[in-house]
Amino acid sequence: MTRGQTASPETRTGQIPPDSRASRLPKSPAVPSGPVRVSSAPRNVQIPSNSLPPRQVASELELVAAVLCGEARGEGRQGMEAVWEVICERRRKAGENQTLASVLTRPAHFSCLNRTTPAALIVRMKQESQWALALQIASQPSHTRHAHNADHYAIMGKLPYWAVGHRPVARVGRHCFCRLSPA
Repeated sequence: MTRGQTASPETRTGQIPPDSRASRLPKSPAVPSGPVRVSSAPRNVQIPSNSLPPRQVASELELVAAVLCGEARGEGRQGMEAVWEVICERRRKAGENQTLASVLTRPAHFSCLNRTTPAALIVRMKQESQWALALQIASQPSHTRHAHNADHYAIMGKLPYWAVGHRPVARVGRHCFCRLSPA
């Protein structure tokens, strides 16, 4: 750092503030009053305007799709739907005033965001063959019950420290799903 420069929060504390990832999200254009058309999804999927918070509809939709793709693109529709259930469950437990972006960008909550920014993940995942499916799943409220109200998941055989003492409530593809906090 040169003279006259002030240290950023990252260099002063050595940690990235929790809201800094969310602030890097692309800004959303004006929010339409009705359903949004997504041309990159199959057959111009209609996105109900009430399935995401009114502000940041497009950017949060893409962030959810990118996380679904980053976390479960090899697990097919059912695997992505199960991860979407976990995202929705975490948002429900965090409180309705929490945005999807704030839930998704909590440090170390979704491994696909551990070493990248939300915007960079979106750009990278748009190149994946499963992007359209992830976008379609993210555009609809979660109504499946593959994960049985789980709020965490991990790859089977590589269970992290938080899974110790918790029995999986579901298995989908290579992921096992756990409920760490009461429903």
